[in-house]
Amino acid sequence: MTVPEEDLPDFEYFLDPIANGCIVAMRATCPCCGKEREFMYRGPIYCKEDIPHVCPWCIRSGEAERTWDASFNDAHSIPKNVPKQTIDTVCRRTPGFESWQTNRWLFSETDAMVFVGEIDGAALLAEADDAKMAACRKALDEWHFPEDFDFAEITRGGQPAVYLFRDRQSGEYSAYADMT
Repeated sequence: MTVPEEDLPDFEYFLDPIANGCIVAMRATCPCCGKEREFMYRGPIYCKEDIPHVCPWCIRSGEAERTWDASFNDAHSIPKNVPKQTIDTVCRRTPGFESWQTNRWLFSETDAMVFVGEIDGAALLAEADDAKMAACRKALDEWHFPEDFDFAEITRGGQPAVYLFRDRQSGEYSAYADMT
């Protein structure tokens, strides 16, 4: 992997967008700021223009939002105690992730949750974290998967896909499953 000329920006609600594959090593000129960059965001960009990529610095600063009225995540079913600024940060200043339907960010009663990543079932089984597995099981239950469904069948980009989040205050996990 190429080392960036400047540190990649931090995203408080998405800790590792490189590991998730939405920020990739790619030398290109950012169509927003015009700077030559070593990394580009290649995830969903919701705007009128057809933008193939944008640098993560323009996402973090809000420049991509201001330039194209862009958003990167879908937020619905938001509890009423989540501040508007938090919702704007998640939707407009945080990288999104690919999903089968429109991606969906999860929230606690007062904050956005941190996106841990799309689950690889074999890795989840090897990690043997009961809390993560319980959150994933609950997500699969919503799609009526049988209790004996083998987590090893879950692959990144596969069906079903499971997306894991962590509550910043409690540390508890939540997830949702998605497929076509």
